[in-house]
Amino acid sequence: MGGDYLWWEAYPFNVQQQVNIAVSPGQTIFVNVAYYGSSTAHYYIKNESTGVATSFDASFSGGFTGLNAEWIVERTQVGGNHPPLADLTNTTFSDANAEQGSTWNGVGNWSHKYINMHDPYNDDSEVTDAYPGPISPANSFTLYCSNYGDTDAAET
Repeated sequence: MGGDYLWWEAYPFNVQQQVNIAVSPGQTIFVNVAYYGSSTAHYYIKNESTGVATSFDASFSGGFTGLNAEWIVERTQVGGNHPPLADLTNTTFSDANAEQGSTWNGVGNWSHKYINMHDPYNDDSEVTDAYPGPISPANSFTLYCSNYGDTDAAET
């Protein structure tokens, strides 16, 4: 499967695993991940634009608490190298919610940290390749891509 694709990872226990669902820019993707507390999580991923879905369970070795949730758009490595960064402008996460115990809240109601993507090989380390916008109204936010193409970005 080349081109655009979906993937999942339970860091640091599972390396990135590609999801066998076709995806194209502009499509809407729904994801639900449920951690069962027994080193197992259930994944449900659906391309809302095409109706194609998949679900599966993944097991982890010890040390996973299930206390963190992340919403990530990033470029992965291909053969140990970073391919050109896609124009990810206006990648919006809507209805981004997390549950702890029996309490569901929007991502903005939990403690959170914004992470920008920078190019570590650019002489100007202040160049930001992508950054998240504010969370509003409590469970939606947009990722803005300001520098894309043949750039080598890293999270900071």
